[in-house]
Amino acid sequence: TLADTLTEMQQDLQSSISYAGGKDLDSLRKVDYVIVRNSIFNGDRD
Repeated sequence: TLADTLTEMQQDLQSSISYAGGKDLDSLRKVDYVIVRNSIFNGDRD
Protein backbone atom coordinates (compact mmCIF):
# COMPACT_ATOMS: atom_id res chain seq x y z
CA THR A 1 0.00 0.00 0.00
CA LEU A 2 0.97 3.64 -0.24
CA ALA A 3 1.28 3.88 3.54
CA ASP A 4 3.72 0.95 3.57
CA THR A 5 5.79 2.58 0.83
CA LEU A 6 5.94 5.87 2.71
CA THR A 7 6.93 4.09 5.92
CA GLU A 8 9.69 2.22 4.09
CA MET A 9 10.94 5.47 2.54
CA GLN A 10 11.05 7.12 5.96
CA GLN A 11 12.97 4.18 7.42
CA ASP A 12 15.45 4.25 4.52
CA LEU A 13 15.99 7.98 4.98
CA GLN A 14 16.42 7.57 8.72
CA SER A 15 18.98 4.83 8.17
CA SER A 16 20.95 7.02 5.76
CA ILE A 17 20.80 10.00 8.11
CA SER A 18 21.98 7.89 11.04
CA TYR A 19 24.82 6.43 8.96
CA ALA A 20 25.92 9.98 8.10
CA GLY A 21 25.90 11.04 11.75
CA GLY A 22 22.50 12.74 11.91
CA LYS A 23 19.84 12.05 14.49
CA ASP A 24 16.46 12.50 12.81
CA LEU A 25 14.69 13.53 9.62
CA ASP A 26 14.95 17.17 10.66
CA SER A 27 18.71 16.85 10.06
CA LEU A 28 17.97 17.07 6.33
CA ARG A 29 17.22 20.77 6.82
CA LYS A 30 20.85 21.38 7.83
CA VAL A 31 22.54 19.53 4.96
CA ASP A 32 24.69 21.12 2.27
CA TYR A 33 23.57 19.32 -0.87
CA VAL A 34 25.81 18.28 -3.72
CA ILE A 35 24.16 17.07 -6.91
CA VAL A 36 26.17 14.38 -8.68
CA ARG A 37 24.68 13.77 -12.09
CA ASN A 38 24.27 10.27 -13.50
CA SER A 39 25.29 8.62 -10.24
CA ILE A 40 22.02 7.08 -9.03
CA PHE A 41 20.15 4.56 -11.12
CA ASN A 42 16.85 2.82 -10.56
CA GLY A 43 17.48 -0.59 -8.99
CA ASP A 44 15.17 -2.18 -11.55
CA ARG A 45 17.32 -1.04 -14.46
CA ASP A 46 19.29 -3.69 -16.34
